[in-house]
Amino acid sequence: FEDADFFPLDNLGFGNEGNAHNFHFTTEIHGTFTYRGGEIFQFIGDDDVWVFVNKKLGIDLGGVHGAENKTLDFDAQAGALGITVGSTYQLDVFHAERHTVESNFKMVTTIECFIIQ
Repeated sequence: FEDADFFPLDNLGFGNEGNAHNFHFTTEIHGTFTYRGGEIFQFIGDDDVWVFVNKKLGIDLGGVHGAENKTLDFDAQAGALGITVGSTYQLDVFHAERHTVESNFKMVTTIECFIIQ
């Protein structure tokens, strides 16, 4: 998914006051996946993003900032994440848009399939 003009809540709720866009929102994504080996998860965006795999922090892009890029290589981090090939794990993504200049949101992954909970 990629959107360099990510404003899913424009003119909804609170946050548009005095702005062309609603810059004040959060996004949560929760799912499970079976670790096959070789997976990556990449996020490019501005403001807060935290990605947890198996309830362990894999990506930390916290803070108000312009678009930044971070890639989680599951094989390279398997020990730190406590994951082994063939097992199923939880994936949790938390995002907060607080910047009032731009809103970028891009996720790229080679995870084969998400099972929506």
